[in-house]
Amino acid sequence: MKNAVRMVLVLTLTGLISSLSLGLIYRQVEPRVMDQQAKATREAVLAVIPGAEKFTEKKVVTKTTYYEVFGNDGKLLGYGLPGSGVGYGGVILVMVGVTIDLKKATGLKVLESVETPGLGGKITKKEFQDKFANLILEPGVALVKGKKSKENEVEAITGATISSRAIVKIVNDTIAKFKPIILPSPHPLPAAGEDSR
Repeated sequence: MKNAVRMVLVLTLTGLISSLSLGLIYRQVEPRVMDQQAKATREAVLAVIPGAEKFTEKKVVTKTTYYEVFGNDGKLLGYGLPGSGVGYGGVILVMVGVTIDLKKATGLKVLESVETPGLGGKITKKEFQDKFANLILEPGVALVKGKKSKENEVEAITGATISSRAIVKIVNDTIAKFKPIILPSPHPLPAAGEDSR
């Protein structure tokens, strides 16, 4: 009985010390992690729009953030749109660059991925991400095996079709999410009780 009580006390004390240690370490490391994430986002926003020099962060009521990207002359060049989805190995975070009319992608940067190193990990390589530059976004990005024949197609990575498909889905979902926010309908629907004539 004495041993059982002693064992419970030792385990409880060990658990408390471990929890406190982890909490303190987290508090010390969290600001650095946040700084690194902010730096990666800044670099990605500027990388996905050719000629980008600066950007402004836009927050929408839906707690959604996107970025207006400007050239040296202050002219709006396009938008940086953050997107996320699930790939073969877990969550993938990307930044998609698009023209001001949201009809063409200007670039793609994978910010975070836990895809299988080797095959699925190729989505983080420049060769794959460059396939999204000057890519037509309408009627939607399509994934093809082999050579692409249309301006809205992306060639899948051999042996990593699931990861390639995930990136294409993330891009399409991201455009669908931001299009009504950035380019609201020029003809809003009438409110309830209004005459639509």
